[in-house]
Amino acid sequence: MGPHLRTVELPEGVEYATAGIYSLTASLVSVVVCFVFEDSWSNSINDALRTEHRTYATPTERGWRLHTPRHQKIDRVNEIRGELSQLAATWFSKNLPGLFSSGVFRGDIPTCEFITTRLVEPFPTLAEQVHSVLGYPAVMGIGRNHRVWRYGSTPDLKLRLPTSRERDPEYHSILAMREPPSPGGSSDQPSDKDRSEKLHRLNLLIPNWLSVWAILPLLEEYTRHIRKIRDSTTLRPRKRQNSLRILENLGSHVSYSVDIAAVAAELASDSAVPFLLLDVSGQFEPAEEGPFQEGSLAASLTYMIRDRANWLQRTDSALRDQLTQYGSLIGATENVRVQKKLSRLTWVLVFFGLATLVISVLALIQSPWGQAVVSLFKGAQLQ
Repeated sequence: MGPHLRTVELPEGVEYATAGIYSLTASLVSVVVCFVFEDSWSNSINDALRTEHRTYATPTERGWRLHTPRHQKIDRVNEIRGELSQLAATWFSKNLPGLFSSGVFRGDIPTCEFITTRLVEPFPTLAEQVHSVLGYPAVMGIGRNHRVWRYGSTPDLKLRLPTSRERDPEYHSILAMREPPSPGGSSDQPSDKDRSEKLHRLNLLIPNWLSVWAILPLLEEYTRHIRKIRDSTTLRPRKRQNSLRILENLGSHVSYSVDIAAVAAELASDSAVPFLLLDVSGQFEPAEEGPFQEGSLAASLTYMIRDRANWLQRTDSALRDQLTQYGSLIGATENVRVQKKLSRLTWVLVFFGLATLVISVLALIQSPWGQAVVSLFKGAQLQ
């Protein structure tokens, strides 16, 4: 669509990719890239589940730790997901750097994984959780329906947002569905046409809600940054801490908080509601009603984003005021300390001045001219 085009290489193992740019607010632009992996990557989790393992033990400080086959498979699945997330983060950092991939945060980026099953229902209800709690769905993280939404026009398509207990990878959501049975009960692989149609529908669906959901990890990283500054030794310095380093940290946070203040102010206002209440996100309804899962996905995201943005706005404003006052206090303390050192330096200079004068007088007396002056002075006294 323009004269300036840029061609980049896709990550290894990616068949093709689609991308979209979404302007969320005046300060936020989201770039969503959907990677379609080759069979080697697409079947990696399936291969990990089918690999046989044996229980082994490793020593710990107070005994032994047993590694059962189930836990080994869970670790392997999380490892694969971490590799995929790192693959995407590395690609973004090389080609489309942003807040998540430029090193400002810890390197984690929001990702969504699409999974299809054949024999079991992903994210089953409580009545259906007979075999999924202990089977491979639990190993894959699709055995429970907590924080799961069902797509209205396609009820088999379900979305699960990450919980606070998940750390590897941290911002990783799962979109899963059970493939419809083939005609005649055949278990053959789906055709390339069916696969292309399915991916095309997902390509129209995923970026819309993913671009909005990515705001939550962004606000979470902002929150973590503020808490880190608040709980660090910057505001609780030791007796001999470097004041210059403290002032540098304060200045870095004050300049960095400009982005936090702008984003939080936009997301906390009522004008942010229209773009959050997207039609696609509004079609995601809770898979099963619960005390912490009510309303559509759009309503839930709107509530969580606005609540976190309001907290950020209040906390960042209070913290900036505190940091400004603390910086002024450190500056005044350093001025008093400098004045004391200048006073001591003045007395030292006076002492060295007097010592230099005495040494000069003694050196003059020991010189020939000084001896002649002393002899004349003594002769004058005798006369």
